[in-house]
Amino acid sequence: MPLKHCTVLVLHDPANIRYIAGAVVDAHGDVVHAEDIGEALKRLDRFTFDAAVIAASKCDEALVGELEAQGVPFILYGMPKPGEARSANGAPVVTDPSRIVSTLAMLLA
Repeated sequence: MPLKHCTVLVLHDPANIRYIAGAVVDAHGDVVHAEDIGEALKRLDRFTFDAAVIAASKCDEALVGELEAQGVPFILYGMPKPGEARSANGAPVVTDPSRIVSTLAMLLA
């Protein structure tokens, strides 16, 4: 139960949200989903998060800044869009979906 009682913000596309949310819930965590950056920023104002999983293709400076300001550790999941290099101040980048929960657990340890 590596994520017991943890609330995780997930900003990802519908194709991956089911798997990510399922993995977090299976690890006894709670999920709050956002469909875009604006919604993610609103959720950050409304809820307290222990961690976040952000689609590499949707990550931006405003979101990273807010996560850091609130002290929310996060991972980037997936590959950025072609031609875009994404770096988020050393956040782990996970491309294997089976590593999402273990990486979150490591950040929260």
